Amino acid sequence: MRIIKDNNMRVSGYCRGGMFPALDAAGRQAAIDDNKAAIEEAAALGAECLVLVVGGLPKGSRNLAQVRQMVADGLAAVLPHARANKMPLAIEPLHPMYAGDRACVNTLAQALDLAGQLGPTSASPSTPITSGGTGNWKRRSRAPAGKSASSPITSATG
Repeated sequence: MRIIKDNNMRVSGYCRGGMFPALDAAGRQAAIDDNKAAIEEAAALGAECLVLVVGGLPKGSRNLAQVRQMVADGLAAVLPHARANKMPLAIEPLHPMYAGDRACVNTLAQALDLAGQLGPTSASPSTPITSGGTGNWKRRSRAPAGKSASSPITSATG
């Protein structure tokens, strides 16, 4: 932290948390514990957010809906810890070719929907930035009705 401050630098995002899906409950709990540690590391560095590459299909799985539920459950489990550490969580959607091993969240809409599932105080920011895959950056406004735009969960794009 001293090196960062001494050089007038900031940590815009600490990468990475996530990787929630696992074949069994013990694996999922290990991922939750790992994410709680990453939240603490990001907070210690003064990071503006913890970037989450949420995880892909566990070996032998083909059930994308079930894996996305594992991610939602994992986020719900770490969210109180993130709030206690005042650490925003940035869900990073990755190209669908990474769904198998890195990220079952592949679009900004999926990331926003996932954040929206976590309750009225966990909505996405009102102006996430996305390239839409074209390299042309756009600002989109999409805070679900009745939900705060100052949430501890945001959505980031790569």
